[in-house]
Amino acid sequence: MATGQQEIRDRIYQFFLSAMQFLVRLLTKMGLTPDQVTWTAAGLNVFVALLITQNILIAAGVLWFIAGVLDLLDGLMARSLDRATPYGAFLDSTIDRISDGVVFSAMVYLYAQSGDPLMAAVTALALLGSLLTSYTRARAEALGVSCSGGWGSRFERVLLIGVGLCFQVLTIAVIILLALGVITVAQRMLEAKRALDA
Repeated sequence: MATGQQEIRDRIYQFFLSAMQFLVRLLTKMGLTPDQVTWTAAGLNVFVALLITQNILIAAGVLWFIAGVLDLLDGLMARSLDRATPYGAFLDSTIDRISDGVVFSAMVYLYAQSGDPLMAAVTALALLGSLLTSYTRARAEALGVSCSGGWGSRFERVLLIGVGLCFQVLTIAVIILLALGVITVAQRMLEAKRALDA
């Protein structure tokens, strides 16, 4: 990814995180731990998946956004409380993959039940792109190189799926997610190759 694109994405992300600081303080005062917030987000996403299978999309979208905010807050809480640990980061990343898998699978089911096998397949491929986006970064970092380019990260997935559900444009959102996944995986593969060759 071009440096300018990365800077734009990082600024948007950091602005959003800054706006969430008051929620971090609120959850901290309630006595919640970062891990409890992580598991709460996971539970909400299971409920989101159930709502999607019943074609209750607007409610699913609202809960998906809430779960997405909680997913961002757990890391912020861990850092603000000086409780960030390697296992906490591992747990957060693993739960994110589970949440993506459950919700995308529910969307595959929804399309299959509605008689749209093509979109069911597209959604399955979008899930694959989502998983590969995370895998390419993790594998590259395990080899000692940074690989975080692309616009197909979890932040974008949360935003697109939420908009798709709430505004009844899920098909468009899924197609965009698939395209972003393909582009991001390709970018990260090239980024990793350049770094490793160097």
